[in-house]
Amino acid sequence: MRMCRSLLAVFLIYMSTTVDAQVLVDVFHWGEITKAIRLPDSTIRLHNLNAPNEINRQLPRFAGSPVQAENAAGNWIQSDEGKAFTEALRVAYDGHMLARKYQLQKAPAIVFDSGKYVVYGSTDVRHALLLYRQASK
Repeated sequence: MRMCRSLLAVFLIYMSTTVDAQVLVDVFHWGEITKAIRLPDSTIRLHNLNAPNEINRQLPRFAGSPVQAENAAGNWIQSDEGKAFTEALRVAYDGHMLARKYQLQKAPAIVFDSGKYVVYGSTDVRHALLLYRQASK
C-alpha cells in the first residue's frame, strides 16, 4: 500500500511536469547545485549569486611599492588575461541584476516565466514547478 502511494506520487509529479507549454525557470542559489536539473518543455537557467566572490578570488596580488603595484595592475587589466577576468566578473553579476529585476527578497529562489511566480527557500525545481502549476490553475 505504501509503495503504491509512493509510485502514485512519483507518477503525479512526473505528469505535472510534462505539460506542453514551454516554461522559463530561473534558479537563484548560493554556491553549487549538486544534481543536474532537467525538465521536459522547460528552459532552466542557473544563477550562482556567489559567482562574483568566486571570480574575485582569482584576482592576482600585485607586489611592490604602491606605484609599482598600480602600474602592474594597469598592465594586467589591459592584457588578454585581465580582459577575460573583467568579462567573467561582468557575467558573474548577471544573476544579481536579474534578481533585482525580479525584486527577489531572498535566495535561494526559483522564478517562473519572468517573474510570474516565485518559490523561496528551495532549489528543488520539480517541487516548485508543481506549486507553480497548482497556483496557475
